[in-house]
Amino acid sequence: MLKVLITFLTFTSVLLSGNDEIKEKINSFLAKLPSSTKMSILIINPMGEDTLYSSGHTMPMIPASNTKLFTTAVALSVMGGDFELATKFLTDDNNL
Repeated sequence: MLKVLITFLTFTSVLLSGNDEIKEKINSFLAKLPSSTKMSILIINPMGEDTLYSSGHTMPMIPASNTKLFTTAVALSVMGGDFELATKFLTDDNNL
């Protein structure tokens, strides 16, 4: 979920401000990740279909959906099917 949020915020930021500034911010964030982190980013302008930012997007990786299946199976095995997880979404924005 964190990756999705970061991707969304990055995409939004790219559309709302200068590309060079955002590229620097993304690169700065990525530099702080552990060296064992595997990730790829590809941000494309949906209006012009030009690439706004890319990093490692051609690297072969295990699809996140496969990882989610494995994680779900382990969670069900460890916590059981009756386990409930509460997720809170908080904001001070009234325009959602």
